[in-house]
Amino acid sequence: MNHAAEQFQQWGYWAVGRLAMFLVDPLSFSKYFSFFTLLATCLFAFFLVRKRFGPVAGMAAVVLVGQLTFERMVGSNGRSFGFPALMMFLYFFADGRWRGVAIALVISSLFYPTVLLMELVMLGLHGMRWAFLHRNNFLKTNSSQRSQIAVLSFTAVLSVIIPVTKSWQISTDPLIGPMFSAKELLTLPMFGSEKGRVDFPGEMRLIEHVLSNGLKEVEYVWPLLAVAILMVLAAATQGSKRLCRFDCMLLYLPLAGIGLLLLARWQLPRLFLPTRFLTFMYPVFFSLLLARLLGTQAGFFEKKWAAALLLAALTVVPFWMQSGNTHSQTVYSDNSAVFEKIRKLPPDHGLIAGPMFSCDMVPMFCQRSVLFSYEGFHALYFKNYWEKMAEAYRDYLGAITSPDPSSVRTFVKKHKVSYIILDKRLLEQGKKIYNFPPFDEYLEGLMAANPNHEFAVLKFPSTRYTDVDGRHRLLDCRNLLNE
Repeated sequence: MNHAAEQFQQWGYWAVGRLAMFLVDPLSFSKYFSFFTLLATCLFAFFLVRKRFGPVAGMAAVVLVGQLTFERMVGSNGRSFGFPALMMFLYFFADGRWRGVAIALVISSLFYPTVLLMELVMLGLHGMRWAFLHRNNFLKTNSSQRSQIAVLSFTAVLSVIIPVTKSWQISTDPLIGPMFSAKELLTLPMFGSEKGRVDFPGEMRLIEHVLSNGLKEVEYVWPLLAVAILMVLAAATQGSKRLCRFDCMLLYLPLAGIGLLLLARWQLPRLFLPTRFLTFMYPVFFSLLLARLLGTQAGFFEKKWAAALLLAALTVVPFWMQSGNTHSQTVYSDNSAVFEKIRKLPPDHGLIAGPMFSCDMVPMFCQRSVLFSYEGFHALYFKNYWEKMAEAYRDYLGAITSPDPSSVRTFVKKHKVSYIILDKRLLEQGKKIYNFPPFDEYLEGLMAANPNHEFAVLKFPSTRYTDVDGRHRLLDCRNLLNE
């Protein structure tokens, strides 16, 4: 799994992670680096808006974009760079500073290609608009314009080559392999919409789901409604060329997001999860759209009380709407004692095995490698990777539920496992502990085959166990590796 995790990371994020290793530990990087990506996003948003609509509108954009994007940056993973890269692109694009646009394209390709595709579509739309407006003198462009077009074209091609090369590297890796076909993604049990690990069928039913649930699915409905509002606004706008380019940019952004959503559904799985394009489009779009609307009332918000009231409302309302269960962050406090014990274990090169959620943050909190984890199973859309992970997890389930000690020894030697995390709830409740298909039925069958719950994994000498809390124990398997 370590090899796959490294391969899945884009080269830019991999380089930043390697550099960070010399400065901070992985946990500190994960906790704090996202504040730098948030700062970069907010700074680009502020200066983009302030130049056109004043400081109050700029702060409004910062408050809103900060709240709507930060959740996606928590953890400082690869997608944390998506929003700052996109906002950097928009900042230079709105100013017509094409060298900056070229740099933003390369950064996006190195860190998060999803936003690169959005940027390329926006450039394409702008290029078509420019060609239409200059259709009568298209061949009479000056040397500066030709140079800009050449640089942008070269950079666009280079920025596409980078992620395509990375994708080829992953798909040809014998330990990862090609992706499942679209038919397999929509039919195999681990991709089921109700219990599957990744909901590809739900991705394909997105539009139907939105139409049937109406405004409940606000994050998908709002962009569509906002496009209509913006069209009316843009038609009524009168002002400088800078404002016109800003309005065009706001039109390009939802068109790129929604267009790529439809393309990704049509070409599944080549562009991965279709809704990722909306995830990165709508927070930026709404923040800038609000700033555009506030720009028409700049005189009113010059009053200090009005500006203060506006910023307070933009702080409280989005926070209230996103509070509670709507956040998608996972809490691992139930496993804090497990992490503390593992941190104190003597170093070795063996792996740690255990329930998926218990293993999820062991690499981060304890700097120890695991055989599998819940997050590791997110990449199960690659055939070879899925087969190896599924085999390891089935072996683990078979070992902990078997009444035969040799099953435990075989598992430990086969996968070079140093410690096994034993979860009392898993052994007592079986299927009630989370397992996505097809492992839920597999575990249920194993438990049914051992009705007396005679688990060999609990019957080794007491000196091999470390009690963690009332729920967890650690089984030291290092001696089993040498037996």
